[in-house]
Amino acid sequence: PNNRSVHVRARRRLAPTNLAPTTGASTLNFDKIPTGNDLQAILEKTAVEHPDLVTIIPLTNTPAGTPVLCIELAANKQVLSVDQRPGFLVQGNLHAIEYAGCMQSLYLLEYLTSGSTSDPRIQTLLDEHVLYIIPRVDMDGADYILATGHRIRSRIPAFKEQNVPFPEDLDDNGKILTMRWQSPDGNFRLSDKDPRLLLPRQPTDTEGPFYHQATEGLIHEWDHRNIHNSRARCDLNRNFPTNWKPNAGSLGWGPYPLSEPETRGIAEFILSHPNILGVADFHTGNPAIFYPSAVIENEALYPEDAALLRRIGKTGEESTGFQYLSGYSEGWTGKHTESLPGSFLDWLYEHAGLIPFIIELGMHYNYLGLDELQREKPPDAREETDGLAQLKWNDEHPDQELFTNWKPFNHPQLGPIEIGGWNYILWSNPPPDEMEAVCQRSTEFVLHHAAHRPRIEISNTTVTPLSDGLYKLTTEIRNTGTLSTSVTRQGQDTHPHTKPTVSLNSPENLEIIIGAQSLEIDHLPARTGRVDLEWVIRTSSPELTLEITSERGIYTRRTIPTSGN
Repeated sequence: PNNRSVHVRARRRLAPTNLAPTTGASTLNFDKIPTGNDLQAILEKTAVEHPDLVTIIPLTNTPAGTPVLCIELAANKQVLSVDQRPGFLVQGNLHAIEYAGCMQSLYLLEYLTSGSTSDPRIQTLLDEHVLYIIPRVDMDGADYILATGHRIRSRIPAFKEQNVPFPEDLDDNGKILTMRWQSPDGNFRLSDKDPRLLLPRQPTDTEGPFYHQATEGLIHEWDHRNIHNSRARCDLNRNFPTNWKPNAGSLGWGPYPLSEPETRGIAEFILSHPNILGVADFHTGNPAIFYPSAVIENEALYPEDAALLRRIGKTGEESTGFQYLSGYSEGWTGKHTESLPGSFLDWLYEHAGLIPFIIELGMHYNYLGLDELQREKPPDAREETDGLAQLKWNDEHPDQELFTNWKPFNHPQLGPIEIGGWNYILWSNPPPDEMEAVCQRSTEFVLHHAAHRPRIEISNTTVTPLSDGLYKLTTEIRNTGTLSTSVTRQGQDTHPHTKPTVSLNSPENLEIIIGAQSLEIDHLPARTGRVDLEWVIRTSSPELTLEITSERGIYTRRTIPTSGN
């Protein structure tokens, strides 16, 4: 994901959302991205306002010591504990600059809390389920970008590399932007339509001027040869233990899987909460809903899982207008994308057996009314179309500062250069005036996805007296829910110990003649799963209790009278 050269457009005419307003429009200020301190204050205020609904769970601390916080959201916990109900995880801002994922998480939190006493759909969800919301994973990186404007993927630059500019605000304007300078062997040329815009130089471009560009800063140990931009030393979305391997290329995957405290904290939380059945992970690449590579149709080990994820994911396509894809390659070429190393999405399915999706909420240029995908255009033409549209928007909204005009500067090493360019905070996220609508439509998908669960029912129970104190008990156990008790077929392999357990108990003496007081049954498929059970027992109690449990968020209990049933 986040392949800039592939354009999957946001659909401009989105289907109407099914969401009903709870307390009116969101109170969130989409023009102001919260800092880490702001975010913590928002979460703490929500917990104080909704003490019976909201619990804050610290997951881990970042390398800078900042806590990564998770919100636990559930109602009626005194009736049904959270570990006995199906769970759903929403996560945002795994990548530092992708703030829309954080805003989406906060929008969802506000929507659920404000509607918890007035909206029947929300009431049912919170009474029967538990939602976990991690608004921001990359706390350190996000604060760094807000303070400097310098675009990073996950980690703050910590050391210097030869021939690489170390990010620094050279002209003291409070931002780390982009440097450009003329060079006969430059890799960029000016757009003929707007000289503010640099375009990739093509083999047919023989007349200059040509330019190089790099991050604003001094060049470390420059040998007067080619200048390179720094490589990401760690990408949190390449640090999970699925298809991981050491990599010396441009994307750092970490020294070993789960080497980073944030990824390790999230993995430990998920594995310690097997009641979590699904995950929505929000990013800001070109708009799409991505599914795991292991459930590509006609290639999946378990076709039933591919069909299940497609059925759920397609509802997201309808509510958001974003394509349901294995990766951008599928949207561009029709071919499926190979699995990415260390991918959180693939790990969630392959190792945890969950139903996960990455929802890419789009970037700024996706919302400027551009034409749909035009495969016939060369990359530089597409770059120019996007860039010109964004410059036009910038000129119409100067207060937003999407683009800083180039200004001359005398660089201590390069001599005369210009500093300016894109505000990558705004460039990498949907426009603020589009954000609420984007969050609203994605929330509809979350609510639909989170409602999927196994639902176990005890029915057709009969107690037949055989003699004084001796009874025959028969019952049917059915799964009428939309998920198997294993969640996915993959889940049977990853969680073999989570088959439902049926327990028969009595408040007084109970002797099992035939059957077992506690027995494990096979997983029950969605909607049609059924098992018939029978016991012969001896008891003097006027009632029995049947309990069905599983770590996969299953709990059902029924009281059965031994006479008069």
